[in-house]
Amino acid sequence: MTSYSPLAASHLAKSETVTSKHLETDKIARQKYAEMESKDLLIIERIGELAE
Repeated sequence: MTSYSPLAASHLAKSETVTSKHLETDKIARQKYAEMESKDLLIIERIGELAE
């Protein structure tokens, strides 16, 4: 299995439209993942397709 850093931020555990207090206030996660968000969403969408 290949490591996938956004797993640490639960990007695969929820819909991209779901939010939480933690997600809204976690400045470090936003700094870490914001730059790659569009690419991460492509990966997340593809994983969802494969899961179905």
